[in-house]
Amino acid sequence: MTRPVSRALGWIAAVALALAVGCGGSDGSTSHPRPSWDPGDPGLAARLDEALRLWAADHQVIGAAATVITPGWLEWSGAVGVQDTQTKEPFTVDTVGRIASATKPFTASVIFQLRDEGRLSLDTTLGHYAQPNFIALGLIIEVITGEPLDQVYRERVLGPQRLDGTHLPTPGEPLDPAGYTNVFGLLPTRIPGSALVQSANSLNSSAWSAGGLISTSHDLATFLISLLEGKLYSAQSLADAQDWLPTVPEDPRQGDYGMALFRSRSGEFTYIGHDGALPGAMSVMKYVPELDVYVGAVANCDLLNGEKPNLQQRVAAALRDEPQP
Repeated sequence: MTRPVSRALGWIAAVALALAVGCGGSDGSTSHPRPSWDPGDPGLAARLDEALRLWAADHQVIGAAATVITPGWLEWSGAVGVQDTQTKEPFTVDTVGRIASATKPFTASVIFQLRDEGRLSLDTTLGHYAQPNFIALGLIIEVITGEPLDQVYRERVLGPQRLDGTHLPTPGEPLDPAGYTNVFGLLPTRIPGSALVQSANSLNSSAWSAGGLISTSHDLATFLISLLEGKLYSAQSLADAQDWLPTVPEDPRQGDYGMALFRSRSGEFTYIGHDGALPGAMSVMKYVPELDVYVGAVANCDLLNGEKPNLQQRVAAALRDEPQP
């Protein structure tokens, strides 16, 4: 039998009757037709470099890396700025960042796998759970699997999808990237995150299954490809994940939430995925279906200027060889 899961306490109650079944998930495959933009354009890489540079300048980013992928047609990565303002160590395409709430789809992927295996069932929308309830989901995962969450991520998601740059910090690890923060505008200037907390891991541990993962821009784009192409869990679970409900029913401009996925629209484009932000860190993880392009990014600071173009808009202009917005 399976246990229905409703609201936060229902998820926790479901643990008691969870069944032991082996790991599973669909091995969906896909082919991508030639995109509407020219993937062979010799000037494309330079335009994507410019898009990243302009986005970083717009938002006063200290250091960031971005990846743009259309499977079979394009794979580009770039980086700007520095990891450390004192040492001036460059931010590279392999530099990791704290991805904050972009962790939620990773956690949801494990929950969906357990549902596919018959070890719990869902009767409500996962995506509408607040931060504490995603932490509760992490606890549920540990009880059902009998393994620590970092190991579950590795075995079920990170290892199979070859996301070698992604991990969940555990107690005793060295200081992870603390970044630079003005606490989302509360301070007049950005300060090192280490000035606020002894270790960046204290932020990661408090966010845990709701926002604790560390990753690279390439891993974020690759993960979203795996998720939306059905490589992480069943087709039915993927359909459930994209059963959209308006975030603010009276204002469609605020977008729609599914099960740990967000969908919004800007002009002619749709964005599907999940971004994240914590003091000293932010991430982008989006798919633009009109262009069949995936965008991943990590940065070592917070406070983005919402009035400026987002990274997806600048990438779109670069792909179509149009003036930057």
